[in-house]
Amino acid sequence: MNNDGNQKSDEINIFSLHALVSHDEIVGPFECGIELLNEFIRAEAVKQDSEMLNATTIMMIGDELIGYFTICAGEVNLAKKFKRSNTKYFTNQKRVYPAFKITHFAIKEKYQGQGYGSTLMNALFKICSVNISPYVKFPVLVVDSLNEESTKFYKSMGFTDIVKYSGVGEHLMGIATKQVQETIFREMEDMLQD
Repeated sequence: MNNDGNQKSDEINIFSLHALVSHDEIVGPFECGIELLNEFIRAEAVKQDSEMLNATTIMMIGDELIGYFTICAGEVNLAKKFKRSNTKYFTNQKRVYPAFKITHFAIKEKYQGQGYGSTLMNALFKICSVNISPYVKFPVLVVDSLNEESTKFYKSMGFTDIVKYSGVGEHLMGIATKQVQETIFREMEDMLQD
């Protein structure tokens, strides 16, 4: 997990999608380079959030939506290789684990490569560690990477491969919740000491 330091100094606001007064005015022409992710935030996010299928969090600068993520509860069948590489966090013999799944993660194209993705992922890590994990236990956070670029990004944030698919480069990646918590709590301690 890192923040590459290239983030612009504009004021960033991160909040739940259901807090929006007018979804259509805010979302507008969102383009991240992957039509599946563009279409979800434009047409499905509010509906799925209201039906309690998942929760979407958005990142804005002023009145412009620059990124979002959607998470839901689920389970994952962890590959032995993933468990071996994370033995500190997975010591039992279970194969299927409760998981939080990042179903969508996108940054608007003109803001990509500037540190906003790291900022949004760190916000997701904090939400999972501070707001959710004390009440709902899940040992792993997973995401399906859609392309090589997103795979590199997720790896830079600490995710590792769980299962590679034979499809169009898509594959399941994960990070141990305790690993995320350790990092978040260390950062919080550092902030308190400053």
